[in-house]
Amino acid sequence: MIKNREKSNPRLSNKGQDRLEDRLSRQAEALRANLQKRKQQMRARSDTDKKADDDTSGSGREQ
Repeated sequence: MIKNREKSNPRLSNKGQDRLEDRLSRQAEALRANLQKRKQQMRARSDTDKKADDDTSGSGREQ
């Protein structure tokens, strides 16, 4: 008869735990950097779109 067991996390040595923490730290830093880059790209696109809208909205008027 096969017993249903939940998969448990492996036990890590101190060295293994340190490597895991380092990897998670690098991953978190990379995710933060990626988020900042995407936000900067969105702002740049938004600024470009606003500038284009301002340029085209005034071109059809006669003074």
